[in-house]
Amino acid sequence: MWYFWAGCEPVVLNIYYETKKYKYVGRYYLYFYSYMIKPISHMMILSTLWLTWAVSSLTLSGPVGDKFGKVARDSQLAADRTNVFSLELQKVETGTYVTSLGFGNPIQPILVAFDTGSSDTWVRLINSTDCKKSEQPCKESDHQFFNISQSSTFMPLGEDFSVIYGTGSVEGAWAYDSIVVKNRTIPSYRFGVVEESHNATSYGIVGLGLKKFEVTYTFSYGINKITESTHDSDHPRFVYDNFPTRLKDEGYIKKVCYAILYPQDGSNQNGVITFGGLDTAKYESLLLIPIIQKSTGDWKSYNEPYLLAVSLEQVKVVLNNTEKPILGKPYPVLIDTLTYSIAAPSKVIKNLAILLGGKFLAQESAIAYPCNNDIKLKFYFGGAYLSVSASDISVDKGNSCFLPMIDSGDDFMILGEVFLSNFYTFFDLENLQFAIGYPKRSSEENLISLASDQSPPNSKRVPKYSTVFNYSSSDILSLNYSSSI
Repeated sequence: MWYFWAGCEPVVLNIYYETKKYKYVGRYYLYFYSYMIKPISHMMILSTLWLTWAVSSLTLSGPVGDKFGKVARDSQLAADRTNVFSLELQKVETGTYVTSLGFGNPIQPILVAFDTGSSDTWVRLINSTDCKKSEQPCKESDHQFFNISQSSTFMPLGEDFSVIYGTGSVEGAWAYDSIVVKNRTIPSYRFGVVEESHNATSYGIVGLGLKKFEVTYTFSYGINKITESTHDSDHPRFVYDNFPTRLKDEGYIKKVCYAILYPQDGSNQNGVITFGGLDTAKYESLLLIPIIQKSTGDWKSYNEPYLLAVSLEQVKVVLNNTEKPILGKPYPVLIDTLTYSIAAPSKVIKNLAILLGGKFLAQESAIAYPCNNDIKLKFYFGGAYLSVSASDISVDKGNSCFLPMIDSGDDFMILGEVFLSNFYTFFDLENLQFAIGYPKRSSEENLISLASDQSPPNSKRVPKYSTVFNYSSSDILSLNYSSSI
């Protein structure tokens, strides 16, 4: 999602649902640490070792507010009620892609970021503890804060809401209120209002993940633990209809799905997200890849689809007629729009660094290597692959290129914005599919609405289409490279 060069990798790692008794949720390590017994102790330590949340160090106001004033108001006007629509995503100074949603009645435009790696929504309060502590005053004109006293439809739920990040957190309460997205109103929408935070993003978050990853449902399940409710009898676990589902509930879309196209890294253009379908003018063809619904082997306790994760079979480094693999086995990979870089186990990073003729710099969160526009990387999904130039997922700093990588610390991977910005992506939450293909950087637009049983036009399933991930804790292939490709 954001600039990692200053040690900033804003990835939501650990989440817990809080009532009068704390109920803990781990976002990533919860599912992928096979040895985890007590998620809170392992996750809090391990997550801080490899990821740092720093979109801003509690920067509660900034210059983007005035710039977004007209955009925020215009986004609420004059949209038709067809079953597909798009929103512009603008990259702000922190590197975050944001758009404006209207909260409350009358509407208060608030800037939010969409997150495929979480499922809940939260925004900041204008008269919060954070605002009282901030050196800069919190202003509604910044479009980052919600004034609940000005909304006639705001209704508190009387339940605490809390999210813990790698090195930060947000705390507040659950509430209901109406939200407006491009002139489409969602009444009685459930979200968190944040009172206090620690090193967290100054923008609101709208989770686009599966409902079973909502903090009300998923909170303390390790890989080796049998799925069971740990809520007390007064607060049983449950799911609710989150943002993409509510769009269908209200009749604004026919299918719970969305597509995302980011501009190529370094471009000044805006991104776009399309709900209810996709833009056929923006891609050539798409590969349909199944979301992992359950796992066998050492992860057999993963028996429900929680995360937007798929199986990554292999990654190959290609130069001229030579191809060399860097994965010793398939890995589950999270498709996460709020992560900027690529996360992988240390052995994978080491293999890639050697083949690129470079070195992994942990403090820079990147592999530094001699720039070479001829090197490509092939990513294999279900027997098919997509190719991307190493230079297109790297930052050129003159004498060296820097490929953003972070050590995941265990047997899973994350594909973030630096990878996703090279492709057109489609998320089907009803049929549990992820689609990806080469983009068309075209100014033309051809929005297509999809019904529940429809797949995207010009798409096909990968040859080895399986919803079951067979996990092995040991490498199938031992890779020990000593020289560059």
